Amino acid sequence: MTKEKSTKSAAHPSTESADKEELSEGFHRYYKAVYQSDENVSAVLNCHLVAEYYMEQIIMASLPRGDILFSGKNKPGFGSKLQLLQALDVAEDELITSLRSLNQRSEEHT
Repeated sequence: MTKEKSTKSAAHPSTESADKEELSEGFHRYYKAVYQSDENVSAVLNCHLVAEYYMEQIIMASLPRGDILFSGKNKPGFGSKLQLLQALDVAEDELITSLRSLNQRSEEHT
């Protein structure tokens, strides 16, 4: 038996730098808002992320192939997800209104 050499190598520093540069502008704004703001801003942005995650889960559970909406590069934004939730009639109007308000507050801080 012969030993095969591992073809894996540690990430090159310039590769890591290039990967970091590819992060979306939205992530940079979020990161800056969370880590350079007070606790209230951080709480709003974190709630926004959690709400968006659960909206995606509800949409995927409500559509036979809902996963297609969230794969690839052209994913719907928060507002589109809200409209879809409302169109699917899977959330109460009060919840949609609250989520819309959360989205507005989140946009004020990013």
